[in-house]
Amino acid sequence: MPESNWWAAILAAVGSGLVTFWISRLSKSYDARGAAEAALIGTGPAIIIEQNKRIAALNADTAKLWDQIQQGYARERQCHEEIQALQTQVTDQRHQIRSLETKVYALERQLGVLKDNNDDGLE
Repeated sequence: MPESNWWAAILAAVGSGLVTFWISRLSKSYDARGAAEAALIGTGPAIIIEQNKRIAALNADTAKLWDQIQQGYARERQCHEEIQALQTQVTDQRHQIRSLETKVYALERQLGVLKDNNDDGLE
């Protein structure tokens, strides 16, 4: 009984090996036939040239887009720097305005234009 199992396993391995060899040979001959037909018709090199043109066009488009992204980033960086400079100017001007307001208030107080909060308006 065990001998029959071995023979069945050996026959199955040999059979599957032959089928695999036959399929691989057919696929190789099919590829070779397709390449030969493409060479005779001249479509093989034309297809490759067309694909190379498409790849070159895609690479050129990608390079243009990358340049646009870099330019946009540079503009954004420049805008941020300008905004920061303007914010600094606004802050400085606010400090100057507050300083001038304080000076005007002190001057008005010295001239007596303003009344003290403690005064009840009877002089």
